[in-house]
Amino acid sequence: MDYDLTEEQKSLGEQMRHFCSEEIAPNVLAVDRSSNDEATVIVKDNIKKLARVGYLGLGHEKVYGGAEGHFLQWAVAGEEVATVCPATFLAAEVSSRLFGMILTFFGTTDQRKNNLPALISGECVGSFELAGLNATRLKTDWKKEQNGWYLSGEKNLMGNAPFARTHMIVAKSSGQSEPGHEVKIFIVKRDAQGLTVGRPLDKIGFRGFPVADVYLEKCEVSDNAIVGTAGGGHEIMKCAASLQSLVTAVSALGTARASMEEAIGYLKNRKGGGLSQSASFKCADMMIMADVSRLLIYQAAWAMDTRNPEGSILASGAKIFATDAANQILNMVVELQGKDGCIVGSVSEKLSRDARFCAICGGTSEVQKDFVGISVLNNFRKEADKKQV
Repeated sequence: MDYDLTEEQKSLGEQMRHFCSEEIAPNVLAVDRSSNDEATVIVKDNIKKLARVGYLGLGHEKVYGGAEGHFLQWAVAGEEVATVCPATFLAAEVSSRLFGMILTFFGTTDQRKNNLPALISGECVGSFELAGLNATRLKTDWKKEQNGWYLSGEKNLMGNAPFARTHMIVAKSSGQSEPGHEVKIFIVKRDAQGLTVGRPLDKIGFRGFPVADVYLEKCEVSDNAIVGTAGGGHEIMKCAASLQSLVTAVSALGTARASMEEAIGYLKNRKGGGLSQSASFKCADMMIMADVSRLLIYQAAWAMDTRNPEGSILASGAKIFATDAANQILNMVVELQGKDGCIVGSVSEKLSRDARFCAICGGTSEVQKDFVGISVLNNFRKEADKKQV
């Protein structure tokens, strides 16, 4: 079994590493420490830089300005972005991966033509939020009337909402609807009447990644705004959940790798020389956990590329392990640095907040484990039923 990356994939990773080091890294601490408005300006500029090197187009068709490619190729490139600036990475992914890939997979030709070129070029940023697979928990309702569709309710913590020009809204029926047709996904422009974006919200981690609540009050949209076929809302939500899990897993891997680099740099520069057995053991554990995270991400990306039905389970598994690993690695880094790792404003302090945010973002580990556990049990029952026939 060959686990090695292709020369093309290796080259892409090296190119992205160099690009991020030159173009993204210089403003990383400014993104974390600036006000929301100042950080937003930097992140928007970073997204345009990523667009210029073709990163936002990975996985999208060339006819819309995309660069083609697969999820595995994206995972290799994405790790480099997430390692340098996780806030920029997540903002770019919400727009090009969540919003963009949903259109690529489920959107109509007109929806793709009207949205993808602007998303891929960085001219327009998309906003998305996933409340979960349980439609009863959605706080936004749709209602069909003679002259159109109307959305009412609220969406909490919409990624990119403060500067997005277009939102993807998941809503449930406000009344009776056909079984399986109660959930629909809508494309809503920022200037749509009845849509209001709340103030940008501060977060403990990924501080430059802009989020805000979005409120809808009888916001009217047309038939052309509905993504996917009738009754396809649940399928889109499941796809979005898998994409979100994979994106968050890569965010965590990037945070873990940045933490390892911080620890190694600290140990190399520490006065007194030598490496204690305890420090050596910690370095070994960090390397193992980061490598396993990477392999799980690659496995999930490969499954999604090959349309393997286990892709969603593998994406959740990667998210569970990678986010837990990132937090464990950060704990070891702080232990290695001692008092130096506890200073507010230090790199370790920033990474500690980022790692914690990874564990919450995109569905907590408990939610992910519940999904994986139920899926495993269902698969076991199916196999047992086959044997009985």
